[in-house]
Amino acid sequence: MKIFIDQGHGGSDPGAVSKIKESEFTLSYGYELGRVLMVLGFEVMYSRTSDYAVSLAERCRMANTWGADYFISIHFNSGGGIGIETFALSAGGQGEKLAKAVQGPIIDATGAVNRGVKFANFQVLRDTSMPAILIEGGFVDSDIDAQKIKTEDYKRKFIQGATKGICAFTGVNWNDPYAVIVQPPSIVEDKDIYLSVRVLQSKADQAIKDINKLGFAAKKLDLA
Repeated sequence: MKIFIDQGHGGSDPGAVSKIKESEFTLSYGYELGRVLMVLGFEVMYSRTSDYAVSLAERCRMANTWGADYFISIHFNSGGGIGIETFALSAGGQGEKLAKAVQGPIIDATGAVNRGVKFANFQVLRDTSMPAILIEGGFVDSDIDAQKIKTEDYKRKFIQGATKGICAFTGVNWNDPYAVIVQPPSIVEDKDIYLSVRVLQSKADQAIKDINKLGFAAKKLDLA
């Protein structure tokens, strides 16, 4: 399954600039979203891979030519608000269904204010030939949102929510991309080990107790 990731703005078009610069974080968030989607088994193409401008028409052309199944555009808002919202072109289609599938898990993961699913005649939603959404991941002119957007923790939660929603919508099994895998301790069959040391009686007794707590058999031998 092919997903086109559009990192909004770039280069001579920085997007909204206030507490933070929009184009910097659309690139970072979009790249991480694509990286995780690839780990989950999707094919991914980006509208840009560094800080340069790409026209809206070119973004649409790239996605259409590649034959993307879904188009996801990442942006950050401005205008005095707070929270996250996701846009589709119009109500009733696959775009709206994808927007709803993604919006909920992102809000659950980040704890951001839920501004809901909305509709707009944006060119990247209108001129793409596949279901397309545009996520506004917070407000660059809000102290609350901007401080969170800058953190790796918030980005990680955003990506967790977005990928969970995408997987649920597309029927792909989702695994937390940031889960820490803990390997159980392996049991090693070793021969008995003898250590010869000079220690105080009380220290020796405590060492034996500590070793036993770890699940190993130990005993003290009094040597002449």
